[in-house]
Amino acid sequence: MITRYDSFFSEEVFLDIKKHINDLMTNKSTAFMTSMSWQDGLKGNSGLIARYSFDSSDIGIYKSIRKEIESKTHFFVNTGVIHILPPLSYITWHSDPHCKAALTIYLNDKWNDDWGGYLMYNEKDEIKAIKPERNLGVLQQTPVNHCVSTVNVGADNRVSLQFFLTDVKKNMV
Repeated sequence: MITRYDSFFSEEVFLDIKKHINDLMTNKSTAFMTSMSWQDGLKGNSGLIARYSFDSSDIGIYKSIRKEIESKTHFFVNTGVIHILPPLSYITWHSDPHCKAALTIYLNDKWNDDWGGYLMYNEKDEIKAIKPERNLGVLQQTPVNHCVSTVNVGADNRVSLQFFLTDVKKNMV
């Protein structure tokens, strides 16, 4: 099941997140991992994807993010990462069996229709796609078979937050 949230974060939190990511990207000591360590079935022949896992140094912004996610969804946040997909990168079909749900929030201010990088998912044997639009949240309750289409040459880097969620909140059931 897929649920869309337009303008997921408040504008203040959204801008704080973008500033935090910009600071991470310009800080030469920030540890971004790459998709080289991913299992072969997930990375395919994609170009490298940068991935940053939130840690204790991000506690302030992470608390703000977690509060908004948990107030808008039926789930608790387990882990969160930043994904940066440059041109010629993609993520193969998978279903995130390790979590109850996954939430993606797109951070690009603009995204051209021709740039690719769409979230694609299979619903009742029909392939559907979602364009990565500014501050759009997409909640996938597992299992949902999905992928990210190739980010095309000439596109901006596709920047998103990815949260893996656990345990349905009892008061929300």
